[in-house]
Amino acid sequence: MATLEDDATVDDASTFKPLDSLLGDLLTAVATTISNAVDVSIVLQSLHPFASLFFMVPADFISFAGQDKSAESELIAIEKLARGCRNKAKEEYPEKDISQTLRHALYESSVFPTLTTLLLHQVAADWLACFPSLGVKWLFDEFFRQGPPKETLLNLVPFLVPDHGREEKSHGGLDSRIVVSAQAKRLLQICLVHQDGIQEISLSFGHRSDLKLREDGLGNIGRASWLKDQYQVAQLIASIPDRAGLDTPSALQSPTYFKSVSRQLISAGERCWEQILQNEDLCNNGTIVFIGEVISRLSRRGQADVIAAAYVPVIMQHMEEVMAKLEVKSDLEMNETALHALKSLCKRNLWTAISASIKDLHSMEKWVEALLREMAIRIETDIYAYCLLWMSFGSLLSTHDLTRMVFLDKCLFVKILPIRCLRWVLQFSVLHTPITIASGKKVLQLDTGVVTRLAQVWATNDFIRSASLPKQAYLTAAVGICVRRMDKEDMDKCGELMRFILQGVTNRLDSPLPLIRDMSKRLALTFSLAINPAKPLLLDDEDEVKDLDDWDDLSVRAVDSSKEKRQSSITRSTGDVPGSSKEDVDSIKPVTGFAVPSVSGFNHDADRHERQMLRRQRREKMALEEDDPDAVVNLGQVDAAWLEEAEGEATDSSSDLDSDTDGSLQPYDMSDGESELERRKLPLQLRECAANLRKSDDPDAVEKSLQIAEQLIRAMPVELDNTAEELTQALVHVRPGATAVEGEEDTLEKQRHGALVALLVCAPLSCIVMVTQEVFSPHLDISQRLLLLDVISDAAQELAGKSTVNHSRSQLQQRGLITEPTGSSLQSPWYRPSHLRDPPGAGPWSEVPAFMPGNSLVGWAQRYERELPLRKGDRRPGKSRKWAPRSMQLREDSLRQKGFSSHEPVGKNQFAPLAAAFMLPIMRDYDKKDHGVDFLESGFIVLGKILFTLGVCMECITSQPEAVVLGINLLDLLRSRAVANHREAYVRRAALYAASRVIVALHPSQVVDAIVGTDSSIASGLGWVREWALGIANNETDSDCATLAMACVQLHSEMALQAMRAVQSTPVYTQSPSITVQSSGDRSIIMPF
Repeated sequence: MATLEDDATVDDASTFKPLDSLLGDLLTAVATTISNAVDVSIVLQSLHPFASLFFMVPADFISFAGQDKSAESELIAIEKLARGCRNKAKEEYPEKDISQTLRHALYESSVFPTLTTLLLHQVAADWLACFPSLGVKWLFDEFFRQGPPKETLLNLVPFLVPDHGREEKSHGGLDSRIVVSAQAKRLLQICLVHQDGIQEISLSFGHRSDLKLREDGLGNIGRASWLKDQYQVAQLIASIPDRAGLDTPSALQSPTYFKSVSRQLISAGERCWEQILQNEDLCNNGTIVFIGEVISRLSRRGQADVIAAAYVPVIMQHMEEVMAKLEVKSDLEMNETALHALKSLCKRNLWTAISASIKDLHSMEKWVEALLREMAIRIETDIYAYCLLWMSFGSLLSTHDLTRMVFLDKCLFVKILPIRCLRWVLQFSVLHTPITIASGKKVLQLDTGVVTRLAQVWATNDFIRSASLPKQAYLTAAVGICVRRMDKEDMDKCGELMRFILQGVTNRLDSPLPLIRDMSKRLALTFSLAINPAKPLLLDDEDEVKDLDDWDDLSVRAVDSSKEKRQSSITRSTGDVPGSSKEDVDSIKPVTGFAVPSVSGFNHDADRHERQMLRRQRREKMALEEDDPDAVVNLGQVDAAWLEEAEGEATDSSSDLDSDTDGSLQPYDMSDGESELERRKLPLQLRECAANLRKSDDPDAVEKSLQIAEQLIRAMPVELDNTAEELTQALVHVRPGATAVEGEEDTLEKQRHGALVALLVCAPLSCIVMVTQEVFSPHLDISQRLLLLDVISDAAQELAGKSTVNHSRSQLQQRGLITEPTGSSLQSPWYRPSHLRDPPGAGPWSEVPAFMPGNSLVGWAQRYERELPLRKGDRRPGKSRKWAPRSMQLREDSLRQKGFSSHEPVGKNQFAPLAAAFMLPIMRDYDKKDHGVDFLESGFIVLGKILFTLGVCMECITSQPEAVVLGINLLDLLRSRAVANHREAYVRRAALYAASRVIVALHPSQVVDAIVGTDSSIASGLGWVREWALGIANNETDSDCATLAMACVQLHSEMALQAMRAVQSTPVYTQSPSITVQSSGDRSIIMPF
């Protein structure tokens, strides 16, 4: 039993420690007791004093477990520590509640993460199944239920693992991980869904708004930490269903979980709107910023429709309340005065602030599209939709760049929305007035620039030729809706609008498709009514003036035509005949030489050609048969097909008679074949090819030049001295996707890629300067930069003679950055020779002693030997029956016919002398910032590709003299803080790959020479790589990045071992003082890295 002296000793010790330190000591004692426990009663009795510090825990369920005498001393120590914590809390904060003070110290310090690990890994995995129901509630769940939801989220999410390992429970530790994950999922369901924890998290960020941070004097540092905290929590909330996997509670599965998240976010926004001051900047409120960030994350994950389904009904209810204040009973009574009053009343509202807090363009695009589609389901009138869009986005169209880009670019030129949604987008962003109100008056706020741009795109031949029918109908409706609200004065103000409309109508009337011509007729009629309403323009006699506000019929016809076209193409590719049953199709047995007739009709020339081929085959068959002049011919057994063929021959040969008239003669086909005509269009010279690539108005010339460019470059490398730069510039700036027919964009891009690779391979010095400069040019987009970096990588591999150049790009993308040994190689240590590339019949590796140079002492380096099978054409030496020179000549001839050579030629690495020209310009300008070029921040995708390209180039100069110099420069680039500690995991993975390629490229002798010499840059760089990779492997949250880091550490260890073996063979007089080799049996090497 405890004495009074022991209690006094504990109290004296607790007076000098802070409260969180005392809680840590108490938790350590509890963890020790649980780890030594042999009965569940000990676990319950050890947790009860700790939980009683924070909650009013009943002791009824503790009495069911008997007392254990062996753990009595440990339980008494826990009681003492708990009493010391309670006294310390009362001493420091006498005016506050003791339990509240202790809870604050628990959840605001590092004690709660330790407690979470203890409860999940020890209690949940081993003892929780034996707990009574009250014990589970008060001694396990209550720690998370009563804690801040944000801390609960941050500490529980790392324990989530998908349950794909249930079938492999035989592996050690996997069963306990599944149990821990199941408990973490259950606790998250309780804290986040059942208790509306996400709503509390959102409101907690409002207490630290941007305004309050400025008032507290924290400045930019506090704001950066505040935003980083928000981004981390938002990312965890959005990723819970993916982290939890499929076998998880229904409340954490999509879309149930995301519906709950949407409901809580909207409730948090409404509560925040009620609590904040009217003069506070709503857009900088922490709750609003957090709601926008979560919506952005969920939209990127494809859940924008789920949020919109919960968002639209709430904002509709809010708008009805506003209309009730304006005494407007329905949207039909909404006039211009009421609309102006509604805008003034809702100038600053919650929904506009949420939209303004979305900072990502892709998320904003998905969000607006989901809102429009949900509104199309729930809203009937245009004026109601206009009011709803105005309440959601308000004045953001003129102040928010993302909103303006989505409405005026993405929704009009990129996406294909329902026509109702298109009409709402136009009335909100272009007309700035509801169509029902604007129909009776002149539109004064028309955005003429957008209308002109719509008409310009609609009128171009490229758009008519390459765009799909639904897209053309969509843009036709957009132009028609805008023109319908204009008059002649508005047309005159738009300048080029009239010319573009007339040009588009003319171009579409020349189309063979009826739907395209109907689009031009419809728009021409709308345009004529805008110019002179009294004289409508009807281009055909059967045309009539229809409802010009109804553009849905064009969209429906376009979709149907597109489906029919797709179905007909599938039918032609599979050879099915419409209208015939499966039995009929199966019963058709095609004859050799016949082609299946097309569905559209028969071609008479093709039929005649088929008949001639059939006759030729029959004649060849008859020529092989025995000709018996005495044979008796039975006309009743003559094949009907043969008679039909004979009649055909008589008909065809009748043209040779002298009595035939000129009208019965068949004209000879003098026209060239289609393949011959296509071949004549191909350019034959490099300058002609470069000139055609610059013809943006001639897509056929561009396509033909791309088809032949690579072949011409590789066939005429001598002419590249004068045309390389011109051809490179043309290939870099050509836009094959803008002029290509739909479905052929990838083919043209591959041809462009192959032509650029051929240029760099055939004329590297003339082209690499321009290519590296264009990578950092402000006039290129991300896709062009990535293309150029891929071209540099592939050209480097081809120049180095790497076999990976022949692989398809899809296979290269599927492979990992750093491949690890698999299969049989895992059965042996990594430092032994690999079995992956063993020839068939090779013997096993065996270790043999390695002697020190110059003496008979056995060194520490391992040597391995094995027996190899005979190569193709070799025979073991022995007796031979042929000794003459003739027999030797026969042997050499046979070997030459088999293609055997005792010495296989090794291709020269042509990339090594050019490596500096390829790599140094990229390493020099990677951090360049000029006119939107910022790879360290917004262009991180290009930065990752740059690092990957540099890694590929380093791999191409493996064991070359240039590897040391370029490896030092590349390691200096990677050591910069902006690269090594980049916030994007994609960049960190690429940096690890580049570092691993430096390690692979360096030969052990090069490392030893660098250490022995005076230059220690490579040694310090390799040492930094090891420390950096170990840090990432221990602290990285991204699993792929951590795996790459461990692979990089393994490569570094293997390189160090090989360098040590190389040092052994280095003479003693050439070794550096930092490398010592003792003469005794115990030898040690002190490597600088």
